[in-house]
Amino acid sequence: MAEQSRYRKLLDVVKMLNASLDFDKTKAVIMEQAKVVFKAEASSLIFLDTEKNELYFDVATGEKGEKIKEIRFPADKGIAGWIIQNEKPLLVKDVSADPRFFQGVDKKSEFVTKSIIGVPVWINGKVIGLIEVLNKEDGGAFNSRDLKLLQTFADLAALNLKNAMWHKDTLEKERMEADLRIAGEIQERLLPRDDISIEGYQYVARYRACRSVGGDYYDVLPYGEDQVLFVIADVSGKGAPAALVMSTLRAYLHSAVRFKMNLADIVNQLNSSIFRDTEAQRFVTLVLGKLDKKRHAIEYVNAGHNYPALLSEEGSVRFLESNDIPLGILEEYDFSLHTLPLDRKETLILYTDGITESMDSEENLYGEKAFVKDLEKGPRESLEAFSQNLFDRAFDFARGKQTDDMTLLLFRRE
Repeated sequence: MAEQSRYRKLLDVVKMLNASLDFDKTKAVIMEQAKVVFKAEASSLIFLDTEKNELYFDVATGEKGEKIKEIRFPADKGIAGWIIQNEKPLLVKDVSADPRFFQGVDKKSEFVTKSIIGVPVWINGKVIGLIEVLNKEDGGAFNSRDLKLLQTFADLAALNLKNAMWHKDTLEKERMEADLRIAGEIQERLLPRDDISIEGYQYVARYRACRSVGGDYYDVLPYGEDQVLFVIADVSGKGAPAALVMSTLRAYLHSAVRFKMNLADIVNQLNSSIFRDTEAQRFVTLVLGKLDKKRHAIEYVNAGHNYPALLSEEGSVRFLESNDIPLGILEEYDFSLHTLPLDRKETLILYTDGITESMDSEENLYGEKAFVKDLEKGPRESLEAFSQNLFDRAFDFARGKQTDDMTLLLFRRE
């Protein structure tokens, strides 16, 4: 009758678990009820940290539960380690007589373990941890029937944990997607609105992020009475980390414009900042230039970016080569300053590698040759149509399956 009573309690636990998809609540219910069903002094849900190869107490009940939750130990230590390594349930009636017992947890928590039953928790074919029940309240030892019942309990718990984990992941994904949508909207507002008038010139910019937020950046800023500062940049990587660097880059450039810094100082300060403040693998390629609309000349720095293209009125294309490295590679580097005169009807084309490295389903690149052919059509088109066609041809080459941020910035002298 006692055994039937315990199974009835187990069914009651299942009903309680089915009433909630809250991950933390599900774990708490599982372990509290394990303690009740087995009339034990304590129970623990222990998870495996595969990266550190450690076990940690995610939920622990009993008098020392809070202390125990702070403890981590190697995944091959103790009774718990044996269960994880062997992926089998285990009954230990007297831990003092078992050489596998690890005393470290008892010493740190000031709990005295006498007997243990423990079973692995399986989710999607993998052992993610285990459930342990410790010490009978009446001072006796656990038996094989207890172990069998705990195995049933763990199987039911694993099913509910899986459902709760799936629900938690779904909610987190929805929250993350919502956050990224908002971040994308904010980032889009940070991009210029093409509302700056440059006497004697036309300019057009086009941008499409690969994800909700992107790592490409362009800007066009008034720089005194007769000059305009412009930039096109590509932060290594994608998504939110790249977007954060992009936002920092924008803030710094806008500040530099207010203080009328020259190009060399701007680039050097940006380089040092990115080197110091970002991860080692994070760098920025960039073309930063200053257009003098009176002298009809451009002064620019190319920090490891795609070579800008200069298109003549007759349709010939010349790439403006440079050997400088991206920002953030070396803390101190002497970047080269170039000067480019612009003749009437000439067009300067700046772009990121999301254009030239657009890729089809067979991993063929749109590439420089196709890009040059499309550039050569430019003199016959308005700047608006020309930029849109360049953008569309690269995007259509990939059949709409974009793999990188795509940005174009074009200037044409009238």
